[in-house]
Amino acid sequence: MPSTSVREPTTVFPILSLPTELCCSIISEIDSPGDLLHLALTTRCFRDIIIPDHLEYRKITNNLLGRPLWLHFIQNPVFSENVRELNVRLSTHYKVPGGFIVHKLPQSVVEMEAAFLDSRADLCKAFRRMSRLRAFRWSLTERCPDENDAIWDALAEYCPNLSEVLVEDYGRRSPGHDIRMFHDWKLFDLKNLTTIKLHSIAYRSLPGAPPDAVSRLRSFLLSSAALESLDFMFMYADLENSSTPFDDILSSASWPHLKHLSLALVSCEPAIVASFLARHSSLESFRLRHDYYGLFNLSRVPSGALPRLALFEGAYASILQLARVTPAPPLEVVKFECKYEEEYVSLARVLKAFMGTLRWLDVPSIDAQEGAGWQRVCEALPEVTVRDHRTSRCLKKLTQGGWALSLSAW
Repeated sequence: MPSTSVREPTTVFPILSLPTELCCSIISEIDSPGDLLHLALTTRCFRDIIIPDHLEYRKITNNLLGRPLWLHFIQNPVFSENVRELNVRLSTHYKVPGGFIVHKLPQSVVEMEAAFLDSRADLCKAFRRMSRLRAFRWSLTERCPDENDAIWDALAEYCPNLSEVLVEDYGRRSPGHDIRMFHDWKLFDLKNLTTIKLHSIAYRSLPGAPPDAVSRLRSFLLSSAALESLDFMFMYADLENSSTPFDDILSSASWPHLKHLSLALVSCEPAIVASFLARHSSLESFRLRHDYYGLFNLSRVPSGALPRLALFEGAYASILQLARVTPAPPLEVVKFECKYEEEYVSLARVLKAFMGTLRWLDVPSIDAQEGAGWQRVCEALPEVTVRDHRTSRCLKKLTQGGWALSLSAW
């Protein structure tokens, strides 16, 4: 049967003279929903192809127990090929094509466990035609005996274009189940990723990271030479005195395309930190979270390091060490993790090292009461906007005296 055309009688777009199959193939190469929408608005023919078959399927967020959508993909695999980003969670927040929302979830534990296993099996089948899937996010609060290895096996086998994996493992151990540790998941067999996020509380019962966990993590991270973004946090029983040692990882790492780095509850020797940062001049944002005791020490960062760094998040000691680098990194945004009230007094003086570029200071909380520490920062750095990251409000000094909080324009 000859191919049909999407030609309109008065069209001035040569692309519309192509067969419909070729137009669909071209549209399939567009990942961004925004770009798809712009194209759909150019002509009725593109609109009919793109909406809803492409536009509503590019980015999907679904409850793992949302079996209607998984069954839809199994029965209509052509729609699976249109998915680029898939977020799976156990929550009531959805972003799915119309008609596939789960209106009633299981109530009992037994029903929940059975539904979990059935839905996971359906999801694995749905992966079989998601060959264009680029990003997968797994954010669950429940765990099962096999650590969902079927998910990672299916992704490795059926999704060759997968480049972004974000895992938030906040599940609890089920009584009576012998559950392997997080680092034994087949997730760590995935390779050639550009974006990795690993947040886990799997080690909350341990005083620190097991040696084999660090070895497994090192092999996993170093297998992605084109890494652009890394976000890591493992939590332990003693959050103040425990950390994941990153020395062996960072001493060998070479990620020339790395732009975004976020590390929480990690440790590393100053010399290794300095060498790593000197090798990665491409960094644009660096978050060093929950490091109030300097376990990831920046004191030996060499001159000229971090020439593109625009955002930094960390505690006072880390900001102080970064301010001593010459020339100072061109920071535009600093996100401050406050440990002690006394740190407010010295913060403004430290931030003056970045005065040529600094525009925003993100803080845990601010108030408009006279004498608050953040008011000293505002007075010393009038060009910098102080913003409460919890409420998105900014602190401003009134012309008639006093202070006021206003909504952020950022």
